[in-house]
Amino acid sequence: MSGQDATVVTDASRLRPAASEVDRLLSDNSLARDLTGWQPDVSLEDGLRATWQWAAERPAGSGAYAV
Repeated sequence: MSGQDATVVTDASRLRPAASEVDRLLSDNSLARDLTGWQPDVSLEDGLRATWQWAAERPAGSGAYAV
């Protein structure tokens, strides 16, 4: 998406504890779709692209995160 190779850097203080009852976090909108007929207006790829563009246009706040 960015056109750049990147190295993933982890921060041990932000990792889920080994004894956590949650093995992984996974978003799934199928229940909302099934119960209400809801459909997203924006695809995941388009949403990520728009978010990337938004962040790229606001470099003043970019120091809060390392990418």
